Amino acid sequence: PGERYPLVPVSATDQKRALNLLRDYLFAKNAFHFPQNVFLKLAPNPYPDLMQAVLGNIRQDAPVRDTISAMQRSVLNQLFNPQTLNRIANNEFKASNGTVTTLSLPTLFRTVADAVWEEARNGSAVDSLRRQLQRAHLKTLTDMITQPSATAPDDAKMLARYHLRQLKGILHAAQKKVKDPYTQIHYAEAIEQINKALDAQVTIGAPPPAVRTLPLLLGQ
Repeated sequence: PGERYPLVPVSATDQKRALNLLRDYLFAKNAFHFPQNVFLKLAPNPYPDLMQAVLGNIRQDAPVRDTISAMQRSVLNQLFNPQTLNRIANNEFKASNGTVTTLSLPTLFRTVADAVWEEARNGSAVDSLRRQLQRAHLKTLTDMITQPSATAPDDAKMLARYHLRQLKGILHAAQKKVKDPYTQIHYAEAIEQINKALDAQVTIGAPPPAVRTLPLLLGQ
């Protein structure tokens, strides 16, 4: 009696604070709005990979956009990894008795979506880095329903489908406001991908189609 629980989920306050930290400094629209001369001062890696040096594939510039984009994709993959989503879902269940509070799947999905697609909500243009991030987020959601992981919780797949429907409506409305051609085409492509994902049919456990051999065709 009175003994502590062996394992307690991190409190909702701490988890939301961590998620908001990622939102503000990695996914927000102005997260990487540094003065342009900062990027121009960056140089390529002075110690390239040996194989790159042998093959002559050494970059002569600092791929700033690609480096930042890779960081954003990496964190997205961790946040929406099936194991992470499963832990959140199980923590929600453990916390259902009211003794503790924890981060919920709807909070995770909504927080990230609102930050990533901020421009679509206010009608502003989307720059190159942000388009990369939005494509990565869109792929994360579409993969959940077109290439579903057997280990991901069903609630996460349900939320992915819900947010894709929501995003489709937001993008349709944003297309009428934005004037930037890059952004217009980007939104059109995103809507097309969402339509394909929502219309996709996934057959689970279906046997492979039978091979019709010559004797079978002859009725033997």
